[in-house]
Amino acid sequence: MELPGAALKGKTTYLQKRITASPFSMRQYTVKQMDYDSDRDIEVWCNIVNQAYDDSEYSPAHAKGFLTDHPFCTGTSTAFFMDGDTAFATISYGKVKTDAKTGSFFRIAVLPSYRNRGVGRMLLGYAESEMAKQDVGIIEESIALKRDASFSMHFGCGYKPEIFSAQRAIKRSPGKEIVLTLCGYNLLINIVTWTKYHRYKKDRKKAVAKNTQ
Repeated sequence: MELPGAALKGKTTYLQKRITASPFSMRQYTVKQMDYDSDRDIEVWCNIVNQAYDDSEYSPAHAKGFLTDHPFCTGTSTAFFMDGDTAFATISYGKVKTDAKTGSFFRIAVLPSYRNRGVGRMLLGYAESEMAKQDVGIIEESIALKRDASFSMHFGCGYKPEIFSAQRAIKRSPGKEIVLTLCGYNLLINIVTWTKYHRYKKDRKKAVAKNTQ
């Protein structure tokens, strides 16, 4: 399903996954927790994120405010993946402010030179492991509809579109739009997301069948 023109331009959708406590390990890289009071760490984060996202232009001042006072998450942490002394990927994670049993990730970013190595999936695995330690059972992610690569990565890691709920749609954006319009947009977004999911599953099935021939 193609996006219906300007109606969904810039819109985001939600994916969910149930998680359980499980050990995380990787051999080739190490993990460093970001120090929000370190100017150097803030600059490194900006460099990674600004290169990874074509629509991102974080300044150090903006970045620190965004990371320490996120609009939807509380108790946030940010991790760097390190190749020796080089930070090349990052993920931020925390509990959803309205539900302590639900976690969320944001600004999952990998430097272009490290892409296509499974790093994005390792970032998700690490953050899921950290969230499970905090008694979080569900991860809820907000993803821009235009980011097809992110959808493929998340679907491949077990994430699925959420089931549409008018009550949830209203709760997320109270007072921003007329209720019927808000629910209509979110229902349309949900349909587009499920279409992406089923297309991914179909393509994966074809790829598996081809590789077994």
